[in-house]
Amino acid sequence: MSASPKWENCHDRALADVLEKEGGSVPAFLNAVFGFLSRQCPEELYNSSQISGEHLISQSYCKWRQKYLEEKTQKSLQLLQWNSVKENHPHSSFNAINGAIRESYAWTQSIEDLEVRICVHDSVRKGRQVKVKLQPTRMEVGVHGSSTSWQTLVMGDFPHGIKVEDSVWSLVPGDHILIHMEKAEERWWDRLLTNEDSIDLKKINAERDFATLPEEDQQRIQELVWNKKQQEIGKPTSDQMVSNCLLDKT
Repeated sequence: MSASPKWENCHDRALADVLEKEGGSVPAFLNAVFGFLSRQCPEELYNSSQISGEHLISQSYCKWRQKYLEEKTQKSLQLLQWNSVKENHPHSSFNAINGAIRESYAWTQSIEDLEVRICVHDSVRKGRQVKVKLQPTRMEVGVHGSSTSWQTLVMGDFPHGIKVEDSVWSLVPGDHILIHMEKAEERWWDRLLTNEDSIDLKKINAERDFATLPEEDQQRIQELVWNKKQQEIGKPTSDQMVSNCLLDKT
């Protein structure tokens, strides 16, 4: 049973309730169904002169099994097609760590900033052909390529704020637009735009680059590394050296 079933038939919900009450057991579910039929229409099920009950059951089973196999095959083909599209996607070489690859753009993030890459047509060669409008909670990107009018590539609202004054963009002629945005606050985003699917924040790499840490944290890490090296060669750590100095003074 799916965690979020789609009720395609008017009886699905009622039958799902029966299955749930039977503890998810298919044999128990079938016993409930055939028990119901034996009480409601025993003649049709057991004594029909036209067709046997076994045949009715087999016929229905074969019909829905065939439908299931056809849908399974179709899903497998769709998955193969999707994987092929992903491998040949224009953003497939972009490092979308902690972000995602979407149809018209790809994005990645650190705890402090975001980077977005938007592919453009080969005819987009100059900065004046690009329009990037950034607001604290919204972005809009368009290009003026081979057509006579502006074409919007990406537009939407952010789930959180950015620092517009600290954000910049650049154009790789005929290839892509790269936008760097500083977050208004240090936090992990589960999506770039509110109208896209969220990513699983439990799977992101939450490690921070040493250079992005506050100065006090950098000094503390350097001290820990130095103390470890001192211990390995049998020399006193910084705390031990301070203690020895205090003892000498007394």
